[in-house]
Amino acid sequence: MMTFRTYADMFAAQRTMAGKTDPGLPGGGFGQGTRLLLKVIKDPLSAFQQARNVHGDVFLFNTIGMKLVMMLGADASEFVLQDRERNFSARQGWNSTPVGLYFTNGLMLMDPPDHLKHRRIMQVAFTSQAMSRHLEMMSPILEAAVAGMGASMNKQGEILVFDEIKTMTLQMAARVFMGEQLGKEADRLNRAFLDTVEASGVKNVMPYALVPGTLGWSGFRAR
Repeated sequence: MMTFRTYADMFAAQRTMAGKTDPGLPGGGFGQGTRLLLKVIKDPLSAFQQARNVHGDVFLFNTIGMKLVMMLGADASEFVLQDRERNFSARQGWNSTPVGLYFTNGLMLMDPPDHLKHRRIMQVAFTSQAMSRHLEMMSPILEAAVAGMGASMNKQGEILVFDEIKTMTLQMAARVFMGEQLGKEADRLNRAFLDTVEASGVKNVMPYALVPGTLGWSGFRAR
């Protein structure tokens, strides 16, 4: 099994992406990748945990239409996402996945200098003074949501906390960043957001197939 630290040392020595030169990473077979893809569609977390147990922190995921270097764990996430040495391209990486289709030119998908420029524009909304104003607007929504949770109990006597928190955060975001007070429209926007996220995920095996009834169709309509 390959640890992340072993891979990082090898990466630094070669200064090249493993997906292009394949320096002996495990898990590179097409059959292996296709079997993993089927497991990922069913249960992504469990599938990648099993793959990590077999291959280690870093392995090739070679399947239909894509060949990816999977890097798992906190150290790997820091190495890739912070990218202090500018080794990676967020735009090229995300645009090769369904995420690039449904969140085109999102902040997470930008490379420098565009990413830095847009991030600085957004930073004015996260100064200490701005955050204090946000809290004033958010507190009544939070209090109302907590007080009203009992009314959302289902027939089994359960409160679906995840759904409640999701709706609450959507209302907060609309109030703070858009100046809107959502009513019944919140459910429609919530559904549209979920459809977009689901279409950009691993379960959408046909992201370019805009056929009614598919995840891709729902995602593009929601967007």
